Amino acid sequence: MGKKGGFDKDESKTTIAHEMTHALDDSISTSTRCRRAIKQNDDLDLALSALIEGEATLTMQGAAMEDWGEADHPGSVGSPRRR
Repeated sequence: MGKKGGFDKDESKTTIAHEMTHALDDSISTSTRCRRAIKQNDDLDLALSALIEGEATLTMQGAAMEDWGEADHPGSVGSPRRR
């Protein structure tokens, strides 16, 4: 997982944030019922999948930004990597 020969704390933190978002969503929302209801409609199923994955990915990126600080994030305006 991640770095060779060891535990990558940052990678694990972001992965856990992503997966916990899915778990929380499953426990409090109707996404499972929605999936069953739209199973026959590929477009609606794809849209719901994109929404669910997008929310989890946004949470994952937020967890990463907490560690980096806003100016250190590769996509932020003040980032040395973006200049």
